[in-house]
Amino acid sequence: MFCCCSICSSSACPCGGVPISWAPCCQTTRSMNACRLWKGYLLLQILFFIVANNVRTKVQIIQIFITICVTMVLMNFFDLRQVGEMTSWVSRMKFRGTLNIGANEVAAFYATYTFILLGLWIFKPKEIKFRPWLMALIACNFFLVLFLFSRGAYAAVLMSLVFVALNRKPLLIVALVFVVLFWQLILPDEIVKRLTFTETEGTLDQSAALRLVYWEMTFNYFLENPIFGIGFNVIQHLIGHDTHNIWLRTLAEQGLLGAFFLVTIFMCAFRQGWFLYRHSRDNFFRGLGFGFCCCVLSMIVGNIFGDRWIHVQLNAFFWVFLGMVERGNFLLPLDEKNYRREGLHRESSRPIRKDWPTEDQVEMK
Repeated sequence: MFCCCSICSSSACPCGGVPISWAPCCQTTRSMNACRLWKGYLLLQILFFIVANNVRTKVQIIQIFITICVTMVLMNFFDLRQVGEMTSWVSRMKFRGTLNIGANEVAAFYATYTFILLGLWIFKPKEIKFRPWLMALIACNFFLVLFLFSRGAYAAVLMSLVFVALNRKPLLIVALVFVVLFWQLILPDEIVKRLTFTETEGTLDQSAALRLVYWEMTFNYFLENPIFGIGFNVIQHLIGHDTHNIWLRTLAEQGLLGAFFLVTIFMCAFRQGWFLYRHSRDNFFRGLGFGFCCCVLSMIVGNIFGDRWIHVQLNAFFWVFLGMVERGNFLLPLDEKNYRREGLHRESSRPIRKDWPTEDQVEMK
């Protein structure tokens, strides 16, 4: 389902939301480049199926999670050195991340996937025996988000923290309100300068002003062909720059049809994470599902301020985590079986899914 939806979303169809079989073959160099880019995005959905189909046990899911954590540690070592060399927020223009992307994209990476680590830290699964080290990694990730000075990443983190506060940590609301009210006194000076630089003497700074211009131009192209859009990967050639907004870019290039499928992808992904969080009795799976819900929300908000969805380097982690969540949902009957075996069964408000496969079917697969 995810693969089919993505074929018509902003990261897939080179023919403006129309399936390839309906469109004439592209012969120009630009069209061939679009097809190559489309193929790269399609590999992400294949990555999802590889993870969901080949990861069979909870132990394998934990091994993938540990591998990703080690990868983040190596990234932190490289990124923290560059951040330490910055003298002001303007220096972020020289930053090049480990994924060969800029400061905004690296900040979006940490703002999105750190919440999966935070979800597992909150639920304290017995399988995670290195919680202090996990907390240190989470702290380093949020430190990088702060000092990469990405306003879109700030908004994504704030959105996910509100979600955490409303569902797991109500007292966090007090801290968030305090920060929102007194952020100029609490945050470091360079961050305050970055946030207050948006408007100077009644006029927007160049970055914000250009972004509004790109958004207006992109929306005008959407009005020209609102149903199917103007075609995949052409907007940056028309306006001379990326749109800094994946939602407007999708509307312009794939129209309402492509935007519908993109929204469906995020809704289905969030639903899978929420289902795992609400129905699993295992703290590891609950933390994974809850953290993935935060990840989806961060992805949605972050893409309002940038074309994060088009970066294969960033999205590969999203599809891997989605595959882990999907396999976790499939393992829920075994989770229930182990829960009963340990003598921990009790009445729960989380209903048992009637369409689960039987335990024998799960073990066979």
